[in-house]
Amino acid sequence: MTVEYQDHNFPYPGHKIIPSGYLELKHKSHRCFNRRGRSDERKELSPTGCHERRARSFSPDRPKHHEDVFTYFSRDKLGRLHRRYPRTGELHLYCRVAKYHQQSTAKHASDLDHIISDIRKQDPNKTCVVCMCDNGPDWAKSNKTFFYMARLWKKLHLDYLCITSYAPKHSAMNPIEHAWAPVSHWLTGVILPAKLPGEDKPPHEQSRLTDEERERKGIRVLDRAVQLMCTYLHRKCDGFPVRPTAILCKQKELPYYCQDKDNVTRLLNAKVREIESNVKLQALQKEFQFFRAHSVRKTYQIEFAKCKNKSCTHCVQNPALATGVINFLEKAGRCIPTPRPSSFPGHYETFVNILHEVQNGKFQPLYLDENMPSKCGKAFSCAKCNRYVFNSVADHRKHDILIHRHKYL
Repeated sequence: MTVEYQDHNFPYPGHKIIPSGYLELKHKSHRCFNRRGRSDERKELSPTGCHERRARSFSPDRPKHHEDVFTYFSRDKLGRLHRRYPRTGELHLYCRVAKYHQQSTAKHASDLDHIISDIRKQDPNKTCVVCMCDNGPDWAKSNKTFFYMARLWKKLHLDYLCITSYAPKHSAMNPIEHAWAPVSHWLTGVILPAKLPGEDKPPHEQSRLTDEERERKGIRVLDRAVQLMCTYLHRKCDGFPVRPTAILCKQKELPYYCQDKDNVTRLLNAKVREIESNVKLQALQKEFQFFRAHSVRKTYQIEFAKCKNKSCTHCVQNPALATGVINFLEKAGRCIPTPRPSSFPGHYETFVNILHEVQNGKFQPLYLDENMPSKCGKAFSCAKCNRYVFNSVADHRKHDILIHRHKYL
């Protein structure tokens, strides 16, 4: 018996659909299973038909919030408390055709703008966002990623925005990596049509068409394919809905703060004299310096936070709602504290311990990425502002040009 499969390769360049995934972490609600509980089974085994279960003994002077420790915290093998965080939730997928939409930091900023805006419509008090991403080229901790994420932080009036990632070779710990397995399973064996309804050949195999007509029909085919692909993804994953969004080929999706990407690229590659002779670059440089005053960049992390400076127009006109977070950051050096080695060999202090030290006034901040494995390489911090970790000598020079206005001959 001969088995013939359809060609699953990409016969036409650029005809590839790339989904961008964003996992909105949420705690699972308590489920009610349709089964008898253990107490019902004990009642049936009891000779009197009733069962008295020993109540949990609590001390009278126990704090009311102490019960939350068992719900929101857990202990490791060393007996230390750790804050629990969800590892699953709603999956947002933005499907694009690679020929017309290339993956970039501006695209991710646009996607996050839609997701965070929808979340804040339901709960305006959610003003702190942490994005755990990979270390791909479109998520690298570069100046371009910094600039677009800073504009996202300012546009949405967020109190705190953190772009972080795991160290190399530890990306399997990222929760989004576990969400791709069901997506791949759902799309396994799916064949998207390469031709329009009523036609026998794909547009690229029709020789009588002009280039414009072939391009126009090709766009229609790709748009139908993206929309059909999203219908296969309207499912649930781990009890949470999957929300796919089809981005059409000619759809203009970038927000206003991503429209000047050519000037942004020019600024990041310009020298001091070129910036001083161009009005647009000078305006972008001032915007860049404003973002630097409200941010900290580490080797694998970028943080943006509002300040308490009364001369800052943005923070005065848009006061922080998460005052507890801002107060904690101010006491800790306006950023999440650098992990500190603990008394247990091979372990760091937990965030809960550092939080208590900050609240009690016993915290002694470290330098950025101090005692971290990244410091063993080429990473070093700026001695002038101590709020920026460099990855190379070129990165150091660009920081001096844009922030400290140092002129290199």
